[in-house]
Amino acid sequence: MNTYAGIDIGTNTILMTIAKGTSPSEFVVLDDVHSIARLGEDVDKTGLISASAIKRAELILKDYAQIMNKHKVDTALSVCTSSMRLAKNNLEVLQLFKKILGCEVIIVSGEVEAELSFTGTIETPDEALVIDIGGGSTEIIIGENYQINYRISTELGAVRLTERFLKHNPARNTEIEIMKTHILESIKDLRFGEFQGKVYAVAGTATSLASIDLNLKYFDIDKIHNYELLRCKIKSISDRLFKMSSREIELEYNIPQKRADVLPAGSLILYEILNAINSDRVIVSAYGLRYGIIKKLLDNKKISSIF
Repeated sequence: MNTYAGIDIGTNTILMTIAKGTSPSEFVVLDDVHSIARLGEDVDKTGLISASAIKRAELILKDYAQIMNKHKVDTALSVCTSSMRLAKNNLEVLQLFKKILGCEVIIVSGEVEAELSFTGTIETPDEALVIDIGGGSTEIIIGENYQINYRISTELGAVRLTERFLKHNPARNTEIEIMKTHILESIKDLRFGEFQGKVYAVAGTATSLASIDLNLKYFDIDKIHNYELLRCKIKSISDRLFKMSSREIELEYNIPQKRADVLPAGSLILYEILNAINSDRVIVSAYGLRYGIIKKLLDNKKISSIF
């Protein structure tokens, strides 16, 4: 039985899942590691992955390479998303990451990112909508019977919107209103139709909001995964977060520093999308894109790169 590693190199986080299995429905997770590199820091402004961001990612990926060696991984694939799509120095950074990890590293389109997030999140054939709020983009996907019927990738990333609109810490009301207007403009044409299924939210914004709502002192995947988070609770938490500095959020809720500063923006993105689709609750998933990579590898399916 082979061992696989799926690595998600995002705008804010770098996540890795290692699993052993025989099919997309038959695998056991051996390790699941989370780190924050903020690879997309200032990419929206400069168009480049900065030297300091590369260094942070480099240290994390060297650690991940050791973890893969420890588990004797047979096949690994790393997928890069929004910040690497946009960066003018992405090919140079890509080669460095390949050298460190010793495996294939690819940059995927927003549409492929959406597909991987849906595949990794959904565990039943029922109709479902998945919201994946990342640092540089947000994907919204609808599917049924494990098939995607609708998917879109928007540039509503928590890091991107924080850098672009929130110049003060805590943010000023005028900044929040301008950002809210931008979010609403970005989602006004989304075609949700007569969706009646369950709504899922994946990635750091959703899991952090669940952790706050559960009053957890540390990340507990067993409590967070499949937790039902009410839209009214998201609004309440979001309003509270916008009144706090990132340092206060970090200390009060035990949120990592490079998550705390972008969590208010992420919470508003999630709330406004739920408003738009008229959903009063969302199921939080701790899985997502890296699990999608694992399932594709187990199914021997190729993932398309933008190059």
